[in-house]
Amino acid sequence: MPSSLILSRESTTTMADDDECAICLRNMEIGDRYRVLSVCGHWFHDHCIVTWLTKSRTCPLCRASATATTIDDIV
Repeated sequence: MPSSLILSRESTTTMADDDECAICLRNMEIGDRYRVLSVCGHWFHDHCIVTWLTKSRTCPLCRASATATTIDDIV
């Protein structure tokens, strides 16, 4: 599984101010670690999606099939 990245000011320009993690429902903040599922493009806090995928192999939003190889870092 790839390592997570720290959200920088540059990478937040593509996200809306009200973007939140669908698992914990908290807003993504500068300095948070997060990952994206490449199969569907949905993103989540790093610890939230790692925990989720230990229990379920689907995206929490769209239920697309997710495996360890479909988890990518946001750059």
